[in-house]
Parts: sequence; C-alpha cells; structure tokens
Amino acid sequence: MPLPLKKKNRNRSRRPFSSSRLLESNGPDIKIKGSALQIVEKYISLSREYQSSGDPITAESYLQYAEHYQRIVDANDFKIQQNQIAENNRNQNNPLNPEIVKDNSSEKVSKDADNTEPNQIVHAIQEDHIIGK
Repeated sequence: MPLPLKKKNRNRSRRPFSSSRLLESNGPDIKIKGSALQIVEKYISLSREYQSSGDPITAESYLQYAEHYQRIVDANDFKIQQNQIAENNRNQNNPLNPEIVKDNSSEKVSKDADNTEPNQIVHAIQEDHIIGK
C-alpha cells in the first residue's frame, strides 16, 4: 500500500475563492480572462454568434464551456451563503449579542432537524455504532 503523498507547504496564505478572482480559460480556439461570471457571459455570447452563423457544433461547445464556469459561479455563491449562515449562527449564539431577547431553543431544535443532511445522520449512526450506544 503506497504512502499518502504530502502536499508541499510553501508558506503561502490560502486565498478563499471569490467571485471577483480572475481566471483564465483556454477554450477550443480562444483564451478568455476575467471573473467566472464574465467568462460565462463571453462563452454564451460566442455560442450565440456561432449559432447564428450556422455552426451549431461550435456553438454547443461554447455552451459546454459556459456551463462549466456557471458551476463555478454557483459553487461560489453556495459557499458565500453557507459562510453567511455560519456567521449568523455564531452571532446568535454569542451571549454578548444584544439582539437576543428570548430563548428559542425549542424552535432551533426543530429547524436543525429539518436541515440535517443525510450524510450527517449516517455519520451520527456510525458514531453510535462504534461507541456502542
């Protein structure tokens, strides 16, 4: 069994992915630079141009590139939403937060139960099984 490879730490700070981060796309015959959203828009416009000029295959190719970068935009938006939710939860659980007026612990339990991911449930079941509960 081979040993796991270690990643080299070059003392670089890890930059979180942001929507304004500049990317470079090497398409089939064009190189596009810009944010993920700008790249999506450019590929869609190129697709329209090729579709109107009678080249549906190249148009579809550009749409596939646009779809790839749209997934990046969507993943980034999802991360931003998750970070905002986590920040809101941290602020609500802060005892020094003046906005907290009453305890909604019963409401919180029901909301958390609805938002539990299936893999979290399986993980909890596996922990119970390992611990022997």
